[in-house]
Amino acid sequence: MRNLTSSTIVVLAMITGTANAGEWDGAYIGLQGNYSWSDGDSFYSSETDIGPAPDYDFTFAEGLADLNGSLDDKSSGAMGGLRIGYDANFDENIVVGVVADMSFGNVTGKNDDDFGNFRDGSTEDYVETESSQSGTLRGRLGWATQSTLIYATGGWAWGQIDVTSRDYTGPANTDYTEISDKANLSGLVLGAGVELQLADNYSISAEYLHSDYKQITLFADELWESKSDISTDTVMISLNYRF
Repeated sequence: MRNLTSSTIVVLAMITGTANAGEWDGAYIGLQGNYSWSDGDSFYSSETDIGPAPDYDFTFAEGLADLNGSLDDKSSGAMGGLRIGYDANFDENIVVGVVADMSFGNVTGKNDDDFGNFRDGSTEDYVETESSQSGTLRGRLGWATQSTLIYATGGWAWGQIDVTSRDYTGPANTDYTEISDKANLSGLVLGAGVELQLADNYSISAEYLHSDYKQITLFADELWESKSDISTDTVMISLNYRF
């Protein structure tokens, strides 16, 4: 019984651990891969003060002062990139750090434009979005053992989005106009993660991040404009080398 109790204590000590000061101290670099999915609420407005615009068929809305609509934009895709960071041990188990990361890839979505279809009787209008780069600058605050770090993270998120809108004219869906625009994204990111130390100064981490970006305006110089609220969720895996 005494041996069993001693073994149990040893196992629990190995699991919970007592942080060795300096075990998490220092700089690191890493490679990362992530999968992201985005949700955007876009609100469209179109002003036609003197009747229908020449490129659109407003036969059912002749003389209407304002046309307004909304679109739920969804996109998803994989990215990969680099990170660099620094951690410091405080009070044995407390780790405070900072990390910057940048990802490249292809997060895309193609969504039906019901607002555009409603305006002129077409059925195949769509809005296509693509994001090819994003990144964050974050702080980290965690609880560490000799080999495991569990942490919360938060800071600034940025990105870029390209948007293309195709508007068919009439129910035949043959002729169309297409316009494109792009915008920079900037907002807040919050999340949590776990990092495990491996042999030879390597570590592996897994994170979940949620980013909320400031509202952006697209197509401001066109017949109509869009104001979009975009948020992104990301699951990220990284392999790090600690100096």
